Amino acid sequence: MEGAYYTVGPYIAIVILTPLGGLWGDRVARRFGKTTGRRLVSMTGMFVAGFAVFGGGLVSNIHIAIYGLSIGGGAIYFALSSHWATTIDISKEHTGTVSGVMNLSGNVGGVMSPILTPILAHKLGWTPAFEIAGVIILAGGPLWFFVQPERPLCPGETP
Repeated sequence: MEGAYYTVGPYIAIVILTPLGGLWGDRVARRFGKTTGRRLVSMTGMFVAGFAVFGGGLVSNIHIAIYGLSIGGGAIYFALSSHWATTIDISKEHTGTVSGVMNLSGNVGGVMSPILTPILAHKLGWTPAFEIAGVIILAGGPLWFFVQPERPLCPGETP
């Protein structure tokens, strides 16, 4: 029964942080423009998630580890609000197609993660497995410097 309490943590964080990411993203985009707004929310969420997952794997206290991993899961969804908004920003009339490709890519990662993480944990231990996951998330944050939400994918379309 105690394990059930641990599994609900990420979902609580997701329920709270997803709409907060959307609200903050809209506010920052209105004030500083879409590029700054989308980048700031995405990068913040990914950096918080990466450090939380990385740190959650390093601690020996199960309660602190669950808090860290829960915050990591919530922070990824905080960033996702901006990811989906950017998809709409750049693709306009092709939003369905671009969203489908983005969703497919995310689902490939979603399928691979629960397969690869236990394999890594078996070979290296759980701490390195979480460290690797944290580093991968952290590496995604700076990639947002290259995303330009105000530049449409199709030339001639207006953002």
